[in-house]
Amino acid sequence: MSGSLDDVKQRILTRVPLADLVGETVQLDRGTTPKGCCPFHAEKSGSFYVYPNRYYCYGCKAGGDAIEFVRKTQGLGFVEALRFLAGRYNIEATELDEADRQFGRQKEEASLFEMLAVAQDYFSELLWTPAGEETRAYLTGRGYSADSIKDYGFGLTPEESFGLVRFLRSKNFREADMIEASLATKSTRDNRTFDFFRSRITIPIRDGQGRIIAFGGRTTDNNPAKYLNSRDSVLFDKSNTLYGFDRARKVMRQRGRAILVEGYMDTLQLWQSGFPETVACLGTSFTEYHLKQLKHATSKVVLLLDGDEAGQRATLAAVNVALSAPDVHVVAAKLPHKEDPDSFVRKNGVDALEDLCSKAEDLLDFAIREKLTQTHGLAIPELVSKEFIPWLSKVPDRMQRSYLMGRIATLAGIPSSDIELSLNQLMRGAVAGKPIAGSMQTSENKIPVQKAASPDRYRKLKSLTGPIYEIFGLVMHANPGEIDTETVSGFASSHLQIEPEYLEFLREMLATLAGGNAPAERTIGQFRSTVHPDLVRLYDQLILAKKAFAVAGRAASIIKLFRHFEEHRIRTSIHTLKTELSRLTTSGADEQDIRQIMKNIMDLNRQLSSPGGSA
Repeated sequence: MSGSLDDVKQRILTRVPLADLVGETVQLDRGTTPKGCCPFHAEKSGSFYVYPNRYYCYGCKAGGDAIEFVRKTQGLGFVEALRFLAGRYNIEATELDEADRQFGRQKEEASLFEMLAVAQDYFSELLWTPAGEETRAYLTGRGYSADSIKDYGFGLTPEESFGLVRFLRSKNFREADMIEASLATKSTRDNRTFDFFRSRITIPIRDGQGRIIAFGGRTTDNNPAKYLNSRDSVLFDKSNTLYGFDRARKVMRQRGRAILVEGYMDTLQLWQSGFPETVACLGTSFTEYHLKQLKHATSKVVLLLDGDEAGQRATLAAVNVALSAPDVHVVAAKLPHKEDPDSFVRKNGVDALEDLCSKAEDLLDFAIREKLTQTHGLAIPELVSKEFIPWLSKVPDRMQRSYLMGRIATLAGIPSSDIELSLNQLMRGAVAGKPIAGSMQTSENKIPVQKAASPDRYRKLKSLTGPIYEIFGLVMHANPGEIDTETVSGFASSHLQIEPEYLEFLREMLATLAGGNAPAERTIGQFRSTVHPDLVRLYDQLILAKKAFAVAGRAASIIKLFRHFEEHRIRTSIHTLKTELSRLTTSGADEQDIRQIMKNIMDLNRQLSSPGGSA
């Protein structure tokens, strides 16, 4: 976050009366600490409290400040939330206006939309020239009719390196915009700009309004990088995009369901086969943002993810997402091993796929059965304590909780009364570290119940972004001996400003490396820290991003990231010292104190300017 935006943030948080802001949405009981029913999950008695600077729900664990509240309730981005609050409470925020003038966001986006549309015309026209004959035959062989090929917007990129770039230049588009939109990239060897997609089938990716925001590219040869997607841009956020939603939304309302698959080729094949209510999460994990989009169109979502291990992990990881919107019924359909929706429908036909979807079972029920199947018998009580009971605590409907407790008891061989006792203690807010009374017992022996996790343990964690996420990815996909695990662990403990749950997960990965094993080869159940649902999602994201972290010189890449954090620490220290220096100068403080601060600033600046000084 830039310093100017941080200044605006602090100004807003200081001046916005949080209780008044929340009171516009939530009916609050204006006691010593205002409280009401949480706007983020269904409840009948209020567990949503508003403190002077923060709100917190003891039911769903949602919490944050005024900015976070506006972002969640209004569906706004960070900057948009700042602008909303500044306007509502007449707070000066000239930094935001300056940012608009500096980047010319609206004009830039309009130009990017136009350029992407022109590129789509170029790709689709090339497909229907003699150069596209082989590609058309390939698509026809996969079951697409000529009308579908045109309707879905399939295109073809030229084999030459500069075909699209040259064409877009002739239309007066800027190279910088081509690179921003992933239509071009720049050579590190000679600094020339060339096409981002080459010798690939293209598929346009659109936003909810039907505007092209990115492209997917699929190779038809033996290129190991079978799929290539546009990079994230000001228009395209892969993790928040549902492919095909602009077309499928209307059909979802008509049919009363959405089918969610992993990729655009799966989506298009299902459209072709008569399932136009299909959308894709573009290979990323199913997120609360995806579910929020879908709930406006339907109350039922069928998860039809790939039948490989990654697909099944993603299905299980979706449980916590489903619990965030109990008014949407999320069900899971299990494909045969190594099958995806595309291959399954082509091999088995439309009726078989419809039968699979119609027999899909409730996601939570599915997850319970799958996890029990994958767990050794003696470890089942621990699984129930650490995963199933926290799941149950998030189910708002008492009848549904009762039903699920019965299912878990039957499948796990644990008395329902023991499960209910532990659940009640957790929902009353058991103190962290205090053993829960009672135990779970199988029909043969009695096993002590694991300690109940406190509600705080399952609070929403802020997503890892930028360099910190890169460190996690580089460690996850490292092989033993590639990095110095002790150095990384020590640096992470002292320098990374991350929540303890993340730090525990990183230490587990490093311990795995130190023990001679690769973290990416371990299952999620072998990491104890991944009991937290947000860490489950992080694990899946990192596993799916294997190609992004297949780098040479892994240790050097991590050291480079360490330098980034060290430089940030030094610059923050300099800023703090300058602020203190300004205060002392105006208050007439002792001259010796002022000289000492000035010396410290000079020393820190020297560290920044010296080669390798911040490493």
